[in-house]
Amino acid sequence: MTATTRPRSRYIAFEGIDGAGKSTVATRFGDSLEARGETVVRVREPGGTPVGERIRKILLGHDLEPDGRYGPYIKWGSETRSLEGEEQIFSIDLDAAVTLLAQPKTRGRRAAAPLRELGDDPNSEKPIVVKSGRYGPYVTDGETNASLRTADTVEAISLDRAVELLAERRAKGPPKKNSADDDSDD
Repeated sequence: MTATTRPRSRYIAFEGIDGAGKSTVATRFGDSLEARGETVVRVREPGGTPVGERIRKILLGHDLEPDGRYGPYIKWGSETRSLEGEEQIFSIDLDAAVTLLAQPKTRGRRAAAPLRELGDDPNSEKPIVVKSGRYGPYVTDGETNASLRTADTVEAISLDRAVELLAERRAKGPPKKNSADDDSDD
């Protein structure tokens, strides 16, 4: 049996702020070592694997889309799960993300949490609340929704004004449905 000797290896890292020239220095240094006959393996940390490359893109701010069509979400491969809010983007850890991804997907919209409770509607005797919707804030008694006008604010709207908006909305009747079948002018 003969003893085998391993070639001596060195790990060299170049560090610095973005734009400092780390890649240029590393390339030139590697090229000079290769010109001397040395074997050079260049790596970026993290990187080298699909997962490492994904982490690298996120850390560098590329390919980071925390807000999807329905708000912030996490993604692993083709699996996605919605987060509770933007603040969770910064607070979720790996264990919580894995747990969330292991849960089955939920379908449909989540009910918007009330921004303010104003009191009971004298007409429907149901509580009137202010919520945030896709098209801005609105008041609702659970059956009828009415958008706040430009002059109305979530903080300043009164129960009387909310009752007035809901009454106007009820007077207009249910919203008309748009249908592709109603294109004829007959």
